[in-house]
Amino acid sequence: MKEPKIVFNKNVYQLKVTFLNGNKNQPYRVIEIVKSSNLTDLFEYVIISYDLYFGHCFGFYNNIRNWVKSTIKYEQFVDDKDLKFTASEGAKSPNKTTIEKMFKEVNKMLLLYDYGTEREFVVEFIQEAELLPKTEYPRTIKQSGKVSKKHRD
Repeated sequence: MKEPKIVFNKNVYQLKVTFLNGNKNQPYRVIEIVKSSNLTDLFEYVIISYDLYFGHCFGFYNNIRNWVKSTIKYEQFVDDKDLKFTASEGAKSPNKTTIEKMFKEVNKMLLLYDYGTEREFVVEFIQEAELLPKTEYPRTIKQSGKVSKKHRD
């Protein structure tokens, strides 16, 4: 008789999210999120994990150093027609894009929050993980540092 094969349910991504605050010590979070979640869900959890104020627009960009020159971009402007801004050419919808789809294209993206103050986060794929029973996702599994008051306002 054959031993039953154990199948792991790797439906969760571990991501490292680093806040680029211009200082040597950059706060970061390692989060786990269901990979079928959309990019808006990821954005919202990042903002919650850093205790930042909601109310600004956001986008994900593959050019970490110069987001304007990105070739892969997901912008809230695509989904929100009430905003006075329009999406840049070629931008896709964060509401209609899963985290899994984004990380099939690249391993690291810039999350730009609030186009006025340009709060920047690097979101980096670490690994896939098992979906644990009786566990709420998304969740923070490791963190370092806090965001200063000047960056939260």
